[in-house]
Amino acid sequence: MVGTAVYAAISAHLSHNYFKKDDLESLMYVLCYLATGNLPWKNIKPNEAGLEKMMKMKVKMSPFDLFSSMPIEYAQILDYLKNSATDVLCDYRFIENLFRQAAASAKIKLDNRFDWISPGMATSAMMALN
Repeated sequence: MVGTAVYAAISAHLSHNYFKKDDLESLMYVLCYLATGNLPWKNIKPNEAGLEKMMKMKVKMSPFDLFSSMPIEYAQILDYLKNSATDVLCDYRFIENLFRQAAASAKIKLDNRFDWISPGMATSAMMALN
């Protein structure tokens, strides 16, 4: 296995070819960890038996259970990814729309303005890039 087993896609555990959808699956595990501070398999040792146990937990766990305390769209994204064929391109527009729906439901304005940057700082940063 390459990478951190806790966040690895199921395909990585199975030593299958790695596809773009697997990167997105890993991203969803990272987002879950960042939001909740936990993943059900986080404390399993990454030895041979532990990797097998992690993989089985990821296969069995419903995305809707994993993301039960988060926006439903996150579960829908992981569900979509887990049920997608490995050799086809992901429907990125579908995934993007789900993220946008989650933001809208949480009343997050997607305007590329970050709450930790004051208006003057944003202008200075943009000028520095030009």
